[in-house]
Amino acid sequence: SLLINQVFDQRLTSDRIADLLLDQSGRLWVATNNGLNAVRGTYARASRTFRVESWRTYTAENGLPSSEVNTLDQDDLGNVWVGTEGGLARISPQGEVEFTFTKTNSPLIDNRVKSLLFDPEKREMWIGTFEGLNRLHLGEVTTPDGGSLRVYPDPFVLQGRGATLRF
Repeated sequence: SLLINQVFDQRLTSDRIADLLLDQSGRLWVATNNGLNAVRGTYARASRTFRVESWRTYTAENGLPSSEVNTLDQDDLGNVWVGTEGGLARISPQGEVEFTFTKTNSPLIDNRVKSLLFDPEKREMWIGTFEGLNRLHLGEVTTPDGGSLRVYPDPFVLQGRGATLRF
């Protein structure tokens, strides 16, 4: 076994871990009550050691709706969805916070996101909040020959400095 805590690496935002996600690229996401940690490394079973190759921290200061992260999931395109006490965020496969959903800019019924579940067949993200359940249809995946594009929610409201919507 291996213990990873703030004694092991002070970059870990807290020892109070709410969720873990191993993404499609092998990066470990650690949700804590004080931020999100994206860690890439290798584990040597024989010596029971973990060598950190990269470590990135996400908090409210760099784009999350809140630093208190409750839940994580990944969609079929490699985006990591982050449920926080202040709303929902999506982080691209390149590691950038692309946008956030809150009660103010979306139909989200409560900012306190407690659970996430991605349904790949229907391309829907189920969002469990403190006040109830939301379903977010992520739209159709476009093909190189130019399939149709559907934006949801409609209207989509961009908020924050430098907010963009990319296709």
